[in-house]
Amino acid sequence: MMLVIAMTTTAVGDPVKLPPNRWTRLAVDADGARRLSSFRFVDSLKGFLLWGYLSRDVYTYGGPHAPIADNAETDLVRFDLADGGWRSEIPVGRDIWAHDPPPMYPARSYHGITTGSYRSDLRMRDGVFRPDLNIVYDQVTYDSKRDRMVYFSGGNTFFYEVSTRAWSDLPAEGGPPPVLGGSLCYDPVNDEVVLFGGGHVVEEGVEGHPVGHTGTWILDCDNGRWRQLEGALEPPPRMASRLVYDSRNEVMVLFGGDGQSHWLGDTWMYDPATRMWQASQAAAGPGARAGHFSVYDRLTGWVIVGGGHDGEYPEGDLTDMWAFDAGEDSWRPLKGDVPTGWYVTADVDPERSTIVLTTATESPEIQRGCDQIYPVRTTYAFKIDREGLVDGAATVGSTEARVPKRSPADAAIGAEPDAYREALQRSRLASMPGNEWTELVDPVRTAPVRTWGSCAFDSDKGRIVYWGGGHCGYGGNDTDFYDVGANAWRSAPTLPEYPERGWNQGVNLAGVTFRGAPWVRHGRKIYAYDPVSRLIVNTKVIFLTGGYEPEPLAGYPAVDDFVTDRGSTPSGKTVWATWTSDPEKGTWNLLCSGAEGLDLLVSTPHGVMGVDHNWRLADIAARAGSTYGEGEAVKENAVYLLDVAGGEWRKLSTGEFGPQNLYEMTALVYDSRRDQLILHGGGPNRDEVWTFSVDDGAWRKMEPEGLAPVCRREAIYLPEADVMLTFGTPVGNDGEPGAYAYEVAANRWTRVTIAPPRGRDMGEVVGQNRAMTYDAERDLVLMVLGGKGGDRGEAVVYGMRYETER
Repeated sequence: MMLVIAMTTTAVGDPVKLPPNRWTRLAVDADGARRLSSFRFVDSLKGFLLWGYLSRDVYTYGGPHAPIADNAETDLVRFDLADGGWRSEIPVGRDIWAHDPPPMYPARSYHGITTGSYRSDLRMRDGVFRPDLNIVYDQVTYDSKRDRMVYFSGGNTFFYEVSTRAWSDLPAEGGPPPVLGGSLCYDPVNDEVVLFGGGHVVEEGVEGHPVGHTGTWILDCDNGRWRQLEGALEPPPRMASRLVYDSRNEVMVLFGGDGQSHWLGDTWMYDPATRMWQASQAAAGPGARAGHFSVYDRLTGWVIVGGGHDGEYPEGDLTDMWAFDAGEDSWRPLKGDVPTGWYVTADVDPERSTIVLTTATESPEIQRGCDQIYPVRTTYAFKIDREGLVDGAATVGSTEARVPKRSPADAAIGAEPDAYREALQRSRLASMPGNEWTELVDPVRTAPVRTWGSCAFDSDKGRIVYWGGGHCGYGGNDTDFYDVGANAWRSAPTLPEYPERGWNQGVNLAGVTFRGAPWVRHGRKIYAYDPVSRLIVNTKVIFLTGGYEPEPLAGYPAVDDFVTDRGSTPSGKTVWATWTSDPEKGTWNLLCSGAEGLDLLVSTPHGVMGVDHNWRLADIAARAGSTYGEGEAVKENAVYLLDVAGGEWRKLSTGEFGPQNLYEMTALVYDSRRDQLILHGGGPNRDEVWTFSVDDGAWRKMEPEGLAPVCRREAIYLPEADVMLTFGTPVGNDGEPGAYAYEVAANRWTRVTIAPPRGRDMGEVVGQNRAMTYDAERDLVLMVLGGKGGDRGEAVVYGMRYETER
């Protein structure tokens, strides 16, 4: 039986009667969770204000031009402990909104999810100036001197004047870069707002290397100007942690957060008098985490921290509570199991010494396994009573300040040579039957499935290069390598960086990681091994907030602008970037820009070549019926060669007519016999074959004999047999998927009898979570296939000897 959560409120009356030191549930709102957005207590209201992006529909696409309708509350809501429920905050003169709230205007979204990095503008909506809804995290604070809320979201600074219930904003020029996941805190000593933390930007780092974070910024509340704090010491970068002001000790306290490669468990204090940071010397404290709540309680004089996570939802949820005494520089454990959820946020009513907390959880009505959203808002209260609050029975020991998200030992397992295992592998490869997949079992350690992607082959080291993931699968930006001769997986030596848990699949993240590396995304054919430089080449796009022009990307052309209103600043844009990574060091380098849509790559003896088909900008309906020379816009789909040493792509094609209607499933291989590229997947049915001669720079349509398959991206060229081998489906889906060989010399397609691996089906072999490559030294076809765990499973490697059927 499906459980339906009704939109209810449980009144609790006088909050003083709440049971002390125990979490009490107050309200459950089926459609009220604000995605990654926090609230603050407002002195003049004696209540809490919450504004931020609303998640409610996995099928939502669009932006400020596509409002969320049928919402039960306004975009800004208030919570009062006296009645225990959330109520719409109504602008002056809009009393009708109380029973008929207008639509909400969100930032751009995909499957109901947004990166939060899209630019939010203050616009006239329904007769009232309102900012486009966006993610806020803890980048919100209450300016008690002016009785206003301050938000930093989408690169803009917004103010909500509590008394007039009106919004205003600051020009973005001269302010902080559009960081996300940081924290704002009002400084009553200097009448300033301090911003620290956050990421998803592209800032100038040491020696010009880009980084995905910024430093400490200060907003002068009197003149409305931002400036960056210049100082020698500040906390390491982090996301999903709150900075709170301790009025007794007149310091701001920061604990933990998501360091992308690590969960953090360190404590820092910011002194407003000197505007300097200092690390705590406390010997013990809470375990490393992110997404926890942090509040300051005037009655006890403690900063109270609780909940959060150190892993994926829900397995990584934490329920412990701790108190930090800044005067003593010490932590102590508290009683009370913190409620859990995909996102937890809280603030304290200082007069009642009561914490109010909300969680975001799934709705039973949403039955989608990927791109999940968490629309249910559950509200709890915790009445603080110092008597009996400290957990004296808890054992307190030292804690790690940095806990890696992927164990270094896991990456190193199997890296040492093993003569017995290598001999066993040689025997297995030598006895491998023709046209039959053999699982290369017991590879010492495993690698995660790299969803929606291909692989590459390092011909110098004889190993598979395996990168990518995201969406529904693995989120780390590291690279795994499968050594064919050793039958062993190992990872790059640097620890991977992962997105903060808050994005939970489905979104291409903005900017770069803290270390300045690209975020993981679907691998498809966007990377290849370069035998000339012995580096891995990757052509990942970088998303930027509208109006943000970071120095490391100066001169990189924008691929697409997401303009929501005619003549307005784009809410976001993407730039094409070419990266190289060193497989031995695990480091990334931003090399140069790339041609628009250059994400179909292949390794050749000349270096990495690519085709700029940019399928993302093609209209799907037009693509399905595209023909040649009959009025449709013809794309050049040029061929380029990357000069790594010179840091540029050189165009090889002559500009003459080439393959059209290319898509993410297009295949590209290098024919070593003829020094040419073979492309499969053009035309209205995505089944055409084209060749590109390196010698004369011309495309040629081949018109082969036989029934061609619809391209499914993965293909390899086998020089001994002189065929391009692929697995696909018949045109029009008239028949079962299977193996096909394009015989290059004969210009002919032949269906080949190759069954799927034992225990697998052909749907998996032509699906998204499989990759194919070729080991020329061993004349071995290799396939990496997602395990039985689907998008979250482990990769399985298969080998095959190809034999021509006669």
